[in-house]
Amino acid sequence: MALRLTAPGTGRPNPRGATRMLLALIGPLMVGLAIGRPVLGMIAALAAFFTALIEPIGGYRAHVSAYLIMVPVNAAVAALASVVAGTVWQAGLAGLAVGVASGILIGSTSRMAVVGPFPLFLFVVVQGTAPQPALWAAAVAAATGALWVALGSIVLLPFAPFAPAEVHVAEGWKAVALLARDPRSERRHAMALSALETARLNIVAISHGSARWQHRRRQLWASTLQAEGAMLAIISLGASDAPCDEVLADADRFAASLAAYSIWHRTRPDPQPLQAAVREFMDEVKQRADAIADPRDAAIALAPSRPAERLMQRLISGLDALDADDPQAPPIPEHVPRPLLAPLKAAARWSSPGFRHGIRLGVGAGGLMAIIGAGGGDLLDLTTHGPWVTITLVDVLTPALGTSLQRTTQRALGTATGAILAAALIWLLGDPWLVAWAAIALGTTAAFIRYVNYAWFMALFTPLVLLIASTAAPMGPGVAGQRFVATLIGCGLGFLLATFLLPTRHASALPGALADAVDATADGIAAGLAVARAGGSTTNLAASQRDAMRAAGAALEVLDGATIESLTRRGADAPLADLQAATFALVERMAVMGTRMPERARLVPGTADAVTAVIDVLHDTAAAVRDRRPPAPAPAIAPMLDAAWADLGTAEKAGRPDPDAEGMVDGLEGIIDATQRLRAAATRWAEAAGSA
Repeated sequence: MALRLTAPGTGRPNPRGATRMLLALIGPLMVGLAIGRPVLGMIAALAAFFTALIEPIGGYRAHVSAYLIMVPVNAAVAALASVVAGTVWQAGLAGLAVGVASGILIGSTSRMAVVGPFPLFLFVVVQGTAPQPALWAAAVAAATGALWVALGSIVLLPFAPFAPAEVHVAEGWKAVALLARDPRSERRHAMALSALETARLNIVAISHGSARWQHRRRQLWASTLQAEGAMLAIISLGASDAPCDEVLADADRFAASLAAYSIWHRTRPDPQPLQAAVREFMDEVKQRADAIADPRDAAIALAPSRPAERLMQRLISGLDALDADDPQAPPIPEHVPRPLLAPLKAAARWSSPGFRHGIRLGVGAGGLMAIIGAGGGDLLDLTTHGPWVTITLVDVLTPALGTSLQRTTQRALGTATGAILAAALIWLLGDPWLVAWAAIALGTTAAFIRYVNYAWFMALFTPLVLLIASTAAPMGPGVAGQRFVATLIGCGLGFLLATFLLPTRHASALPGALADAVDATADGIAAGLAVARAGGSTTNLAASQRDAMRAAGAALEVLDGATIESLTRRGADAPLADLQAATFALVERMAVMGTRMPERARLVPGTADAVTAVIDVLHDTAAAVRDRRPPAPAPAIAPMLDAAWADLGTAEKAGRPDPDAEGMVDGLEGIIDATQRLRAAATRWAEAAGSA
């Protein structure tokens, strides 16, 4: 349980975000000190910091749009904070309104969702700033901070409109390389899937009139599709018992080199070591198969050679796509911009998780600001950076209870470390210019590791904000201790609000998430059957498998949250874990069968009935999981494959062996076994849910 609360995230270090944060903090802090207005420099720096944390989908044009949205939003929020500063009921009601609006934005799929909770953070900071600047000055400073971040993207737009997509494609190949190091890791499955999905979304979202960039767009699209196929082949190899460590090691090195090549185009990776490793592996597999007397077992032993060959093809094709004059790939889907108002209306309904989250944010932020205002500002006065209890509470609250508990634990651990670092830095650094440069360094590093682990991020975020505040008014080392106490209080209040005020629990969404994963897997198997029946190409089969893996990854996130929630309620974790493991095993077996299919697939005689039965059973199991009931009795599917094995045995005797066909039938047998395991886990889950 402790590992779930403090586990690292599925993201990777973010050098592009770190560079943006470096530029975002340098301007406001340096200018504020240079003109003798450090308080306004602090407000502008914090506005730039929160704006720079936004990572919109798309190229620099999308970044400019998102950051320009923050300009009037920051100005309005800072002006409102200045108006209600020092009041009681006015500050409380304003905090409630801004909190509810932030929750609705977070819970919506609107284009405005990128704004997230950052205006609420800025509102709390400006409202608690002392000495309080003039209304117009606070508004201009906050708007300038966001405009400064937007300016960086505007400057880059004419020179590198496609750079964000290239970076994300490189991140996708890096994630494939990491998966090759540990192909059985569910976390690395999720990392690879998330990175490649982000690359796809960015390529689709970027539109640029230049023929040069349209050509580059097609190259990146083709390379990303090959990366998805490589990911599935790696999962298939990892699920086999064949000695494939050398192949995976070479695939790791090649994918990492390909990631660098997708951006810089300096040294083209050499595929010969990979090709040699795959040939050696295939020879070893063939020798092992030749030593097996039983034709069926020999064919099964030979089956892993197909995903190894497929992995090599995907990696080399992914490299060739980056240089191709006419990259061969399915058409890029048309980008459909997200609507603006309709999602906001949907998220503003009482039953919406976003609205309920907004109520928690508003009640927490507004209530605390009113209480602190009633106390005359003496309650945990943290000088120029405002009441940190409120900031902590806003940060730890998330739309679902499980993630709120995880965020609370990570923030407390990170702040404990950060408070020690902050005390040391404030004691060592006295000159405001040195403090500003230290804040810039910490902010850059924090942005770099933001998606890796929230506790590490908070360990740097704590001294960062204190140092930014120190540029406006000198602080003593004791402020770090105050900050730590305030954080503990904020975490405790956040825990109470997340648990008892309109909680949104992951556990309630778990059946639907797992059922979606099972349904998506059944659809993937059906797509494979359709290809085989038509004798078509399996090149694009990865799309259906990707959907199944995406659904399984979403279910894993829900499961983690539900497991964390069990701290606050009675619940059996074992049935949840069994159901999740069975779902992932099913998706893995689907990937194994998919990568064993030849490029020109064909239906193996005797398997159609078994595949159809598996699809029906999986859809029935998904419906049962949604309804929290045991699945209905299913027909015996395994005997349906007897005819297929008999046909293949006859072909062996006639001297016409077909390793591809036998590998596919063996893969289908694995899917049947995984389906039976899933049904048993679903039954245990339903019984546990019924007795809870």
